[in-house]
Amino acid sequence: YKLMKEAGIERTEDGKSEKEFREKLRKDYGPECYAKFLEPEIKEALKEGNIVLDGLYSWDEYKILKNELDNLMVIAIICDKKIRYDRLATREFRPLTNEEASNRDVSEIENLAKGGPIAYADYYINNNGSIEEYYQRLNEILGSE
Repeated sequence: YKLMKEAGIERTEDGKSEKEFREKLRKDYGPECYAKFLEPEIKEALKEGNIVLDGLYSWDEYKILKNELDNLMVIAIICDKKIRYDRLATREFRPLTNEEASNRDVSEIENLAKGGPIAYADYYINNNGSIEEYYQRLNEILGSE
């Protein structure tokens, strides 16, 4: 959102402006552009300790970050499709119909190679259950490192 704000582009409730902005950046600067743009900020933040990055969107971004960050750990948060689509349909901000969610999923797989970082993750959290179960698994992962 920082890059959108700097470019003077407002976020629209339907997410269209974000999608168009992401697609234009990747077209103009390559599929790994976010990793390249954010790398200096990431390295600066790492001076203070561990950080969490949310939204690794492509295999190209993964390769850049894996090459530049010594201790990169990828945690994929997964959920059965029906549960995820039900949650997307009922969320407050930018709810999606099943068709919209499916179209987004296919687009992210085909256009961003988003499946690669998920398939090659170091750890997985199955997010089908409660928030307590989610945090229990997260603590197991973090405690094992």
